[in-house]
Amino acid sequence: MADYAVSCFADDALEWSISVDRDVLEDWDVLQRALMQEYCRYRVSSVEGSGAARTTTDTAPPAAAPAAPGVTPTTNASTMTGFIRIVAETPEAGNYMSKKVDPHYGVLLTCTELGDAARVRLSSYGIQFVDFPEPYCWLGIIITESSAKNGQIGRESFGNLCPTSAPTSHVMGTSVKDIAGPARSNIWLFQSLDSCIVSTWSSVDYTYILQPVVNLGNNRLLAATNYPKFTKNNSQNNYAKARLIFEPV
Repeated sequence: MADYAVSCFADDALEWSISVDRDVLEDWDVLQRALMQEYCRYRVSSVEGSGAARTTTDTAPPAAAPAAPGVTPTTNASTMTGFIRIVAETPEAGNYMSKKVDPHYGVLLTCTELGDAARVRLSSYGIQFVDFPEPYCWLGIIITESSAKNGQIGRESFGNLCPTSAPTSHVMGTSVKDIAGPARSNIWLFQSLDSCIVSTWSSVDYTYILQPVVNLGNNRLLAATNYPKFTKNNSQNNYAKARLIFEPV
């Protein structure tokens, strides 16, 4: 399917396809998310770290451009509250992102019942947990490999989904010492056409679209830059590829 889709690219899409990594073009699931990100995107977390635009006193600021069809305007982000549904290859992965975390690692878990699910709010800073204590109330990812220093990740990187503080993205205190790798919370894209939540992580040479993963042995939520390589390198555990879907209330 991915090969057929790429063969249909023309004009801007063809130029875009030349600039992305080959792994994206060869995996249909990854390619779909990349296309949605490029051509129909609403970034949940673009505010963090950005400076305010300057305007002169004698020139009125331009009117805001109308929202693209099917894309939720950013002004409505703070009113969008709901849950994150887990759509995976197997029901063993659970149905929702849980409001409980792993007590040892501070990693977010999945759950089966809606009553155990974490309530979230789409915010200009990212995805905020409604019921989590301040300041650790922002959905983030911490890369758990020692090679990922200074925010740089690679084609075989992976990490854990966890509550972080924004905009610093410090991780909630755990009993684990010297957790390897950086953490970020300003990485989420909300795709209003299918309500899918996608995470992107920009490194020096490439922006990676991270694949959500569920560890079926302990229900921990992870993310990987290359799911086939990740499962091959961690074959001692059972994993399921998943999608994160925003379910409003």
